[in-house]
Amino acid sequence: MRPPLCIRSKRRIPTWPRRCAPCAPPSWNRTHHSHPKGILKKFKSRTGNTFLLLKLRHQILGRAYDQSRLVDFAIAGRLSLVKNKVLRCLRLKHHTGNENRIQAMEAGTPYEQLQEAGIQTARLDEIIRQKDPSLKEVVEHLSRGEVKEAIEKLDTQGRVHEIADPIERLKAISHEYAKQPEGTLVVSPDNQSRMEINRMIHTEMQKTGQVDPRERNVRVLVARQEITGADRQWAKQYEPGNIARYTKGSKTHGIEAGEYSRVESVNARENLLTVRRESGEKISYDPRRLQGVTLYRETERAFSKGDRVQFTAPNREQHIANRELGTIERIEKNGNLQLRMDSGRRVTFNLKENPHLDYGYAVNSHSSQGQTADRVLVHLNTEQVGEKLINRRLAYVAVSRGRHDAQMYTNGKTHLAEALSRDSSHRMALEPSGESISSAQKIAPSSARSQVHEHTKAEGHSISR
Repeated sequence: MRPPLCIRSKRRIPTWPRRCAPCAPPSWNRTHHSHPKGILKKFKSRTGNTFLLLKLRHQILGRAYDQSRLVDFAIAGRLSLVKNKVLRCLRLKHHTGNENRIQAMEAGTPYEQLQEAGIQTARLDEIIRQKDPSLKEVVEHLSRGEVKEAIEKLDTQGRVHEIADPIERLKAISHEYAKQPEGTLVVSPDNQSRMEINRMIHTEMQKTGQVDPRERNVRVLVARQEITGADRQWAKQYEPGNIARYTKGSKTHGIEAGEYSRVESVNARENLLTVRRESGEKISYDPRRLQGVTLYRETERAFSKGDRVQFTAPNREQHIANRELGTIERIEKNGNLQLRMDSGRRVTFNLKENPHLDYGYAVNSHSSQGQTADRVLVHLNTEQVGEKLINRRLAYVAVSRGRHDAQMYTNGKTHLAEALSRDSSHRMALEPSGESISSAQKIAPSSARSQVHEHTKAEGHSISR
């Protein structure tokens, strides 16, 4: 049989993905997983969202999944219904860390439940990202949940910096970034501090001449991340001026997939939204009737040549994944941008057509998962951020992003280990609470208590340039 043709260049190619090397996006390169016993070799590794984004559903069976903890029930359901077959998954679990990774933002942790139910699991028990022995030792402590020991070692190594004043702390981070921007990533748990750090680094990079002082103010869309899928069903959660993007569209209302509209008014009593489409037409609908709606706020960003940026939404036409990073090489008055992605390829687009762009110097804890950097600077304010963001999972994910170095900047060392030792695992609807367990143990006879106890016991994009 003759090799198939590349669907773009029409060259002969030997294997999947039906594109020759020049035409294939970098996210389609093979990922090689090493294992001491040689069990796992040359798996084509993808995240669940990448499969859905690139429409590779016919190629799901037999593939390896990366970042399975970020898969919620909605994504798992879409992945599972492939050609009317039940998806057979081999979950690749990192023995010394995946338990401490960030969980999915939406409802459900399906792969954790599948593993508890006995799904076949291969364990990768060797940490290979960290090249610095002392940093690797810290990551090993964090992977075992030994947060206090890990923070003590980081402090002994001079990698924990206490700066009480918040402005001075953020200035210190921006100065440190500007000293060595190549291969450096900043991780901050909340979006407010992330945006402030990005702004300050942008200014510092201009002062040092690493970013063009001439700026272009452009309109961008920032996702309302505080709004969950359940919230989007209720009109009172919307605000006039919000931008809605319809990923699925609606035949009833004549809305095309990918279309945008602006919220004009909200009728919370009758649960109705009135939006203005790009054509100027106004339509009203019950938000419970439309699925696949993402909500944004409109704001401005001042971009310059040389700025680090990240995509805040996937782009199918350009084969760009959500949170993929790049550097601005050219920016024009009409909004045309040319970016050099960290993968090495160049993309050109207009911000009016794709306004999902933000500074990429600092990322939040969710976006950092899956990233790899030579050096990571971690911002932690234990006074302002609750246990949902400052916890054991953040400690592991943030510190383990760095190959050679990790530096922590905090308001105080005294309570740092305590704050990072919090466990913020999602409680599933099927899981009994601690109170219900206690009640069951009190009511149940002694012969049944052991059964109750047994039932409830179960428990990289690279930025180097």
